[in-house]
Amino acid sequence: MAIEETDDTVTVLLWHLKYSQAVMGRRADDLYLVCGQAQKGVKGTWSLKNLINHLTVRETSHLKGRARFIRGSLNDLATLRKAAQRKFIEYRIGIVQPGLNGENIPAEHLALLGATATSYCLSPGVP
Repeated sequence: MAIEETDDTVTVLLWHLKYSQAVMGRRADDLYLVCGQAQKGVKGTWSLKNLINHLTVRETSHLKGRARFIRGSLNDLATLRKAAQRKFIEYRIGIVQPGLNGENIPAEHLALLGATATSYCLSPGVP
């Protein structure tokens, strides 16, 4: 996950990754799992306040010596929560499936990717 802030927008980028169990990129089951993660993420992300609260709870329950943030802090999240009240919030959700590429992709994979994209576009709050 990454959160980017500009003068008028906060962009939340959520990436879902599933390591492949066998031949990378060829198993539909692996793709089903990562697409399912993305679809679940869509329903829970449309409130930045709730997302920040969730991240705060995860970070404070995890603090046993090492922070989960690569960059930023809990204080930065609190500042972002206040600043975001006056900004447009944009969500971008992506999937990463090692070994999957656009060449020779099976029809079953294309159908699943299409269904996942459709569920994202039809979710409340998505322009």
